[in-house]
Amino acid sequence: LPPDLRNNIENLFSAHGIRRFPDVWLVEGFNQPFVWGFLRGSIYLPVNFLNINRPEHQRNVLGHELSHVLRFDAAVNILQVIAQAIFWFHPLIWWANRRIRAEREKCCDEMAIARLNARPKDYGSAIVETLAAQCHSTRPISSLAIVGPAANVAERIRTMLTPGRKFYTRQTAIVAIRTE
Repeated sequence: LPPDLRNNIENLFSAHGIRRFPDVWLVEGFNQPFVWGFLRGSIYLPVNFLNINRPEHQRNVLGHELSHVLRFDAAVNILQVIAQAIFWFHPLIWWANRRIRAEREKCCDEMAIARLNARPKDYGSAIVETLAAQCHSTRPISSLAIVGPAANVAERIRTMLTPGRKFYTRQTAIVAIRTE
């Protein structure tokens, strides 16, 4: 990573009390950031991430990916892939995996907004701009990334912009069982 980006990332992690930094990689061939690994995972940023001119947008996107790391979403994703490999024939598994991935993204959005003290509208703009990156990925990312139908992104934005919505830095039992 370039020194200035590395410094920004370390400051973001330190501000959230993270003592052990996850690996962060700048990679070519992808245009969306993602987390991949076995337990916590590493953060992979596309080379075009350096072209994001607004530091708050970079911060929001990094905050989202950091939320995946803090929640151990890479490990959960591996369990989902294994379950889907074993029960590949069962449509409920396919449906459940899609829903879990969509909810995982919304949880990370919520956590990032709360941790960064970001305005939901600004955070949503950063996510949309990142997704609408000009170059298209040459490799599909079938893991934790922001892949999925545009309807999932629209649902994430609607959830963020719900009037009166409270955002939490950590999942609690009350938040986990609430219905929306």
